[in-house]
Amino acid sequence: MTITVRLFATFREFSPKEAVNATLALEVGEHESVQGLVNMLSLPEDLPRIVLVNGQQATEDSALRAGDMVSIFPPLIGGQW
Repeated sequence: MTITVRLFATFREFSPKEAVNATLALEVGEHESVQGLVNMLSLPEDLPRIVLVNGQQATEDSALRAGDMVSIFPPLIGGQW
C-alpha cells in the first residue's frame, strides 16, 4: 500500500534521495505500524519525535492504512504569547 511521508526540521536530513522537499510516496506492508515506518526510514531512535497520521497524533504501534499522510517532526520548544 502507498502512504505519503513528510519529514520536518532535523528529520529532513534523513530523507531518501527520491524525496522532493522531504516528502515522498512510500510503499509499505499491509499491516505496517508507525514504528515499522521509522525503522524503514532509518530514523535514529534517540531523536525525540512527534508523529502525526492524517493530522492526528499517533503512537509507535499505530497502524498505517493506504493513503495515509504521515508527518514526522521534532518536538517544538520555546516561544511566547
